Amino acid sequence: MGITRREALKTAAAGLARIGGASEAQQAGEEAAATQPQTSKRTRNQLRGHEGVVHAVAFSPDGKTFASAGSDGTVRIWDLADEKEPCVLENSDRIFAVAFSPDGKTLVSGADGGSVKLWDTSTGQVRTSLEVPGGRPRGKAFCVAFTPDGKKLATACGLMKSTWGAGPAAVMLWDAATGNQLWTIEGGHTWTPAVVFVPPDGETLALAGGYEITIHDATTGKKRTKLATPNGGTTHLLTVSPDGKTLASVELRHTTQPVQLPYHQVVLWDLATGKELARSFEPQTEYITSLAFSPWDSALLASAEVGCWHGTVKLWDIAEGGWWFREFHVDNARCTSVAFSPDGKVLAAGCDNGIVELWNVRG
Repeated sequence: MGITRREALKTAAAGLARIGGASEAQQAGEEAAATQPQTSKRTRNQLRGHEGVVHAVAFSPDGKTFASAGSDGTVRIWDLADEKEPCVLENSDRIFAVAFSPDGKTLVSGADGGSVKLWDTSTGQVRTSLEVPGGRPRGKAFCVAFTPDGKKLATACGLMKSTWGAGPAAVMLWDAATGNQLWTIEGGHTWTPAVVFVPPDGETLALAGGYEITIHDATTGKKRTKLATPNGGTTHLLTVSPDGKTLASVELRHTTQPVQLPYHQVVLWDLATGKELARSFEPQTEYITSLAFSPWDSALLASAEVGCWHGTVKLWDIAEGGWWFREFHVDNARCTSVAFSPDGKVLAAGCDNGIVELWNVRG
């Protein structure tokens, strides 16, 4: 059962106060103070080892291990219970996406050239390499996702900008056990797709690319409906709430006065009706690079954002229509990816300085 907005604010404020060792009086004042956006730089821990940008982060289903991947072509699997060195999985290309299978026994990575690999998490060996039709011209594997039962896997490959000789972007569904391709949905040449399965059964998936969000039958790939994206905003990120009721997306738009400038908005959708619920009332001038719902509560959403001189992770209380109440700053680095632990207690952010930041977000 979800919590109320007041309870979420109180818990988040109390948890953060404990990190800094605040007094009881200070903790008592946190709930009232949290009615305005709060800023914190205090971290629970840092994971170091990557050389370059950390493009993707993910917690294992049991929350005991954590995966990070990046431009150095490695996946690092960390044991969060101790300080041992991580298991390093070597890949020849930059990695942009990672995800654990529901049983935690397999990790999938998506990289340059549409390269997709399934790794055995107990041995660190490649279990399967998926042969993406079209190969490197498909661009980067930006998104990977397992169905809730772990039997199927979706991959999304595309390009950030038009490139000579590039093939069309595509979302593909695979049999996770055999590596057989089941279906493909192709898009445009400058399409940067995102795909998520809708819980609890994963029989429906949402797909974003370019100027529209579409809802598909996960078995056949057939389109069921389209969500309206007015005023020409392009969508490049998707995430779905754990109860399967709400879809969150990020739209890129441009101001018209006094000059044309890009800005981002977080948009919330009702998956039952296909209608827009709300959008962040303040356009985000920082580039939003990642979105994640808390598995603990369907009303808590985190976004990672890239600023000029720092990175920011924001917590949103979507029960109040996109109102955000907490942000975390990372100085001299930009946040590129974000993920919650399965119990919702820890929030992780990958950064472009090779570090993963971990914060306690509730007690």
